[in-house]
Amino acid sequence: NGFINGLQQMSSSSNLMDAAAPKEWYELDCNTRMQLAKHLSWKNLMKWDFDIFKISDLCHGKPLLFVGWAILASPHSQRIIQMEETEEEKGYNFLETYNITPKCMIDFLRAIEDGYVHDNPYHNNIHAADVLQTTHSFLEEMNAKNLDSSTKLQLFSLLVGAAIHDVGHPGYNNAFQSNSLSQKALTYNDNSVLENYHISLAFRMIFDPNNNGGDTTNSEINIFQGMDREDFVTCKKLMTEAILGTDLTFHFTK
Repeated sequence: NGFINGLQQMSSSSNLMDAAAPKEWYELDCNTRMQLAKHLSWKNLMKWDFDIFKISDLCHGKPLLFVGWAILASPHSQRIIQMEETEEEKGYNFLETYNITPKCMIDFLRAIEDGYVHDNPYHNNIHAADVLQTTHSFLEEMNAKNLDSSTKLQLFSLLVGAAIHDVGHPGYNNAFQSNSLSQKALTYNDNSVLENYHISLAFRMIFDPNNNGGDTTNSEINIFQGMDREDFVTCKKLMTEAILGTDLTFHFTK
């Protein structure tokens, strides 16, 4: 089988593995990679009935890493997943635009996925991957990436925001946080407690990993380090607005 032979050849290519794909991709057997390739194709990533639970099973519980890589590292990820280069490349080209190495994007996604509470029955890494894919599907349906070059930063902010939007969710909602006088509620003064917490946690993982007041930055997962300062400020603002917008109390007030 030519496809499987190709996968085996890629598996032995350490340069490709180190530079452009998660090590977890090469740890899968050839049959599983072949199934994942179909699920993570650009065409399938646009589907409304995308099966995120099947993805999670195939990749041994790392759906955010794999779905995030397939989308945010495209078209490079799509070349590896589909094992082909075509004249019409499918993807956002965020890596080139914002000077992000494939490894940095992969390490960022892995760290964020690890930051989700995996025994949370709903707001977990599967949910995050599902929201990321759904956001991508909406944007592709709108043909958003081809509308205007100035929209690329907005697309990047929305998609990365989708990936981090519930990171660290403890499983108890804002009302519980406020009523129990939790540390989170006291920190954010009962205002969109968890939404503020998710944003803060994601950025602290990058810019204050040792919880010492921002004296160190984790450059291995800092996908913003190649951005212009102005672009970073705008990106952080857009991500913050998008995630704060997931506080449902805003959608039911008159």
